[in-house]
Amino acid sequence: MTLELVIRALINGILLGAIYGVLGMGFSMVYGIVKLPNFAHGAFAMWGMYALITLEKYTKIGPYPGFIFVLLVFFVSGLFIYKYMFKYILNIEHEMQIVFCLGLMIIFSNLAIIFFGPTSHLLTVQWLEKIISFGDIALKTATIVGASVSVIFVILIHLFFAKTETGKAIKACADNRRGALLTGLNVEKMYAIAIGISVACSGIAGLALAPLIPIHAGVGFEYAILACLIAVLGGAGSMGGALVAGFITGLLLSFQQILYDLSLAICILYGIMLVILMFRPTGIFGTR
Repeated sequence: MTLELVIRALINGILLGAIYGVLGMGFSMVYGIVKLPNFAHGAFAMWGMYALITLEKYTKIGPYPGFIFVLLVFFVSGLFIYKYMFKYILNIEHEMQIVFCLGLMIIFSNLAIIFFGPTSHLLTVQWLEKIISFGDIALKTATIVGASVSVIFVILIHLFFAKTETGKAIKACADNRRGALLTGLNVEKMYAIAIGISVACSGIAGLALAPLIPIHAGVGFEYAILACLIAVLGGAGSMGGALVAGFITGLLLSFQQILYDLSLAICILYGIMLVILMFRPTGIFGTR
């Protein structure tokens, strides 16, 4: 293993980690605020990928100039999903919530097959395929752009929760739902906004990953499990922990692919998750 290869794996892992962090942050947000293990999260990321394909194929907007449009569509979709679906399952057992969310993911995956077919799609945007060289280190433009979009989105989310009254109200609902109700906060509205932001997180992660992987209906399940893994590693409910865990995941996958093939690298990553569940089920940054 050469120094050049190590540096390339390190940079690539950090860039991918930013994207994985956004994916895991959306899952962790819903679990921490709404107390819902949303295993349909990966399906929303999958539809983010298909949204990018649709923008590229049928519009003149271009993939990333349509960032704001996709962000708004996914946020509004999250509001509808909460109002007409998730709202009715918040007070049932976690096991039944998981079954419901898995069923929802299957529905979204089959809708993708109906609209886009069962075969894989490759997004080929000429300027995203270019290779940028930093000395002897070569990186794909799509990876750099995807990571940049993810970082911008994370900064916006941080500012929303830290600086706005709505963001602070959502955190209050997460900390103490009964206390929030007693102070007159509209908890249902806060939950709907949280779900909207979570769906937007998965959509943005899908946008960033679309130029990097083959896109097919089954990819939603893969990223649902990955989002759960990141949330477990960082601490379920900790958005900062999910972001850090995303970087750890990106680095582990990047370095493991140097030593092993991708399938074995993912097996090792899942093995790490099982060890964490056994000895520290609250995750790295989670609290009891």
